[in-house]
Amino acid sequence: MVQYKRKFVEEQGRDWFTADLHFDDDRLNLYGRDLVFKSKEEYAKNIIKNFNNVIMPNDNLYIVGDVSFTPEGFEYLNRLNCGKFLIKGNYDDSSKTAKFPITDDFLRKYFHGIYDDLYKNLCMKEDVYINHYPTNGKGDIFNIVGHIHGTWKVQRNMINVGVDAWHFRPVSDKMILWQINGIRNHYDQNVFAGELSCNLANKPEV
Repeated sequence: MVQYKRKFVEEQGRDWFTADLHFDDDRLNLYGRDLVFKSKEEYAKNIIKNFNNVIMPNDNLYIVGDVSFTPEGFEYLNRLNCGKFLIKGNYDDSSKTAKFPITDDFLRKYFHGIYDDLYKNLCMKEDVYINHYPTNGKGDIFNIVGHIHGTWKVQRNMINVGVDAWHFRPVSDKMILWQINGIRNHYDQNVFAGELSCNLANKPEV
């Protein structure tokens, strides 16, 4: 874990979550972003607008991996007036799929804290585990993940905060708690259709 280098604001606000921003990624069609935006620049402009419309200066934003394809793309973060924390994804790690050499010294210019994974409490109500990869999820705690863009939002014990799954807006701590309540107390098999026999019958062998 990288130690905090910047000073926290005196009054802590709300926590927000997002993932897979992929700034400066030309592949808009890979995630269906080309259906909404004409260019990566238009996409980035709308992300900043949507986030700043709801995130206040004393709030904190946790980005659950995959910030940008270029060093210049990280500069968009400077237009978000809040505390920023990174849980690394594959595109934030030079040993994985990062598109340019990324070091913790570089990341410290943009983030209050940098983590491979993180345990956190939401609103003094629920402990969660945050990791970019759903396959790293834990069974004894609720998981906040990214990596899979807009493929799905919720599973039995995790939520995907990928920006593509949330209409290019961040997800608040209160929304995550609302989803956890729904998962545990209200959602039925239609929500978790991946567990139905008709889907499991077509599961490929690994």
